[in-house]
Amino acid sequence: MKKLDTSSESAIAHSEMKRCVPWIYYVIFFAVLNESLFNVSTPSIAQQFDLDAAGVSWVITIFFIVFGLGMAIFGRLADLYSVKKLITIGIILYSVGSILGFVLQAWYPAVILSRAIQGAGGSAIPALVFVMVARFFTQEERGKLFGMITSTVSFAIGIGPVLGGYVAGALHWSFLFLVSLPVLVAIPFFRRLLPNEPRRPGRLDILGAALLGLVVSMLIVYTTKVQLIYLLVSIIALGIFIVHIRRVKEPFVDPSLFTNRKYRNALIIGFLIFGTVISVMFVIPLMLSNIYHLGTESIGIIMFPGAISAVIFGKVAGHLTVKKGSHFVVYLGLFCIALSLLLQSSLIGLWVWFIGMVLILMYIGLSFLRRHWLRVSRKLCRLNK
Repeated sequence: MKKLDTSSESAIAHSEMKRCVPWIYYVIFFAVLNESLFNVSTPSIAQQFDLDAAGVSWVITIFFIVFGLGMAIFGRLADLYSVKKLITIGIILYSVGSILGFVLQAWYPAVILSRAIQGAGGSAIPALVFVMVARFFTQEERGKLFGMITSTVSFAIGIGPVLGGYVAGALHWSFLFLVSLPVLVAIPFFRRLLPNEPRRPGRLDILGAALLGLVVSMLIVYTTKVQLIYLLVSIIALGIFIVHIRRVKEPFVDPSLFTNRKYRNALIIGFLIFGTVISVMFVIPLMLSNIYHLGTESIGIIMFPGAISAVIFGKVAGHLTVKKGSHFVVYLGLFCIALSLLLQSSLIGLWVWFIGMVLILMYIGLSFLRRHWLRVSRKLCRLNK
């Protein structure tokens, strides 16, 4: 009788999780949307606060720094605490950052702080969504869910520039902070549908996370301010971080990961490729504003075809991998990005839609590489667990 009761409870819990699926897609869309939403508005922000390219870059950079660290932190916290509590905290934090950014739009340091808070809260969503899929769904269901999540992420990144350009052009760039607020609607549904989980043993390496954050942020400050003190602080913090993770029982980053050559190379290659592409995506709106004198709406329209092509060619990459192999897809992706960079440097000052068409090549190459790189990273992470 107890076995039947347990089986029945499990079936009910699984049925409840299936009802969460639309909300998983919903929240991941709004979390990722912020990655490209503000890009087209950097010229307007720079003009309002009289900033150079390095100064206005912090609107984008701080979000990515905190977002990256936050994903690692929330991923670890999910091993200790209930996913229901963590995703509620993440969504609320994300929304608090959005409201603060809109209210304090006239003070640039507050804008940067708000973007950091957005990054911290937003990072919980993808981190915990992947935990939900892995923890609460069957192996067969996971493949379908991950495929749909990938398409949703690609669509969010694709629609970001045109939506950001329209909102900033029709209203003001500060209204972009409010675009993410509909994510709050998902909280009551997650609170009702997600299971209650007990507190599990373990601890979060807060010092390790803080040291890694200091290393990255000081290195980026050095690239914008070019003062040796920031580079020195970054190097010292890196040294302390390496010593620290070798001594603690549950380090923020497991040192054994870096003994795997393939894993180490994947990190370096991923950093170089995605760092290059994201940098270009940041510079393009500034270039379109300064050279072509375009407004935010026009910039969004120019960038939209390239961004939305990532949605289409993400599926193409999957089919090509099956037919031609992963090496072919990687080399084709690298060729597309290299050709796009070469053409961009040659076409500046000519018809503006040449830039828009060349960006399509870059996004296609990125979609090919991103799909393969994430697949390899997941395999290597499983090998090191």
